[in-house]
Amino acid sequence: MSQITYNHGEIDALVADVKGIINKFQAGLEELQHDIQPLVQQAEGQEATAYQEYQKAWHQSAEDLNQILTQLNAKVDQGNQDAQHTDQSAAGAWHH
Repeated sequence: MSQITYNHGEIDALVADVKGIINKFQAGLEELQHDIQPLVQQAEGQEATAYQEYQKAWHQSAEDLNQILTQLNAKVDQGNQDAQHTDQSAAGAWHH
């Protein structure tokens, strides 16, 4: 029979890494938006409309990805905490 084992420290590090990636992704999007703002302000007519539609779809996709990563990261973190609690409870049973 095989055992399920967890390396809680590595999982904690993974959760922290993913949080860092999410933050860098968001910061990159904000920087890009800032950098292209002068071009956006110069756009007129169909060019402006096309950009706004593209930017809206792109922004929604980025928000969706950010939400998925955030939710996934929260689930991994919660699972790790639950496993740690179970490990501690099981270890405590041997001390009674």
